[in-house]
Amino acid sequence: MVTTLIDLDNFGPQAEAPASAPQRLTPFTKRLAAAGVALLCLLMLGAGGGDPQPAITRVAQVPITVTTELRPAGDLLMIVDTGSVIAFDQETARPRWSLSAGLVRPAIQIQGGLLTVVGYAESQRGSLSTVVLDPATGAEKWRAPTSLMVLGDLAIGQSRFGFDGGSTGETTVYDLDGHVIWSRLGLAPQQFFARERRSVITLDPAQGKVTEYDLSTGAIKRELTDPLLVGAEGVFASREVGFFRRDEPVLEWRGSAIVEVDNQFAIAEARERYDCVVVWCDGLFGRTDLVDKQTGTSLFTAGPWSAAVGTDFGVLGIAMNTDTGGGGALEFYDTTRRRLVRLPTIWQAIGLQPTGEPMVKRGPLILLAPGPSSTYVAVIDKGGFRVVGSVPDQHMAQCSSEGYAFSCRTQPQTLSVWRVN
Repeated sequence: MVTTLIDLDNFGPQAEAPASAPQRLTPFTKRLAAAGVALLCLLMLGAGGGDPQPAITRVAQVPITVTTELRPAGDLLMIVDTGSVIAFDQETARPRWSLSAGLVRPAIQIQGGLLTVVGYAESQRGSLSTVVLDPATGAEKWRAPTSLMVLGDLAIGQSRFGFDGGSTGETTVYDLDGHVIWSRLGLAPQQFFARERRSVITLDPAQGKVTEYDLSTGAIKRELTDPLLVGAEGVFASREVGFFRRDEPVLEWRGSAIVEVDNQFAIAEARERYDCVVVWCDGLFGRTDLVDKQTGTSLFTAGPWSAAVGTDFGVLGIAMNTDTGGGGALEFYDTTRRRLVRLPTIWQAIGLQPTGEPMVKRGPLILLAPGPSSTYVAVIDKGGFRVVGSVPDQHMAQCSSEGYAFSCRTQPQTLSVWRVN
């Protein structure tokens, strides 16, 4: 298959526009944008000669129900319906295993390498449970009587919050094999789980008391009671610990004292650092600094981004829509070529699950854009961004991808699977 490298840095004003607030798309501008993408895609694909191999092959069509939930999980496509879970091979659409999780209204979650089914336990009305599964066989590995939050190599469960706004129920920290590391009753109501500090910081605003626990052991690292903390509305942390108050200066925990901070952003100047595969992503108030892992030098400062995705080929950012606060156009920083590629707003990446922290997507990224009578398909891989072809379906929903295979709900009761050749 002959493909053309698409360098949107040099393709017209739409690609070279400076970073600014994305414009709202009216129905007319959406049609105009779709027509523009169609022309762009046709130019990129080229006329060609003879009968070349199709750029995209439909692998299968799988019947599903209207209520089916679809979730990607590595090389699996998980289908959840009426209490059962079926795992399909994402590339071939062949079923691998199925199970009944014994939960009411089950939902698939993938966090930090754990494949879980979360739902209400049939035997405990109103109580959430989490079942951790083996992706290869669907066998249950372990179970927790709560929902779970994965933070690095730890999984955190909390039984419930008190309805009176008081302390939590029981907080339990597990390793990823389900062994309980520590458990504690009645943590203060305001909490912040600090990944980089490996701590949980709790605040009791009624008592003005703050406590920092070691996330690995449950031991108290330090605690303090101060009248300045009475009535504080929130606690946060990066490398420092801070507290929000209504219409008053931000507070910082410095040694054995709580002090007021004139610059409300000063505490967060110590950035959170995330592994974005080929670079470090240092995050600060929507801006993302891409740092070379070898030299420690900044390659590019992007943003504001509402989300970032680390890949084997660079970092994909979802530009923040300053009008709505949500996501906008896609921007891809190509670490091989050391340049930023801004994509037309109509392109959307699939197979991503925003979590509020930079995500990781190994292998190629697949993107879709609606055309006049079909959907155009592009990939981001070692060749950069390139359009590879189109599929004849226009209504694509609940899409996921693994490698060069991708699947979408194309009809209310049809799941279609394709492969980029």
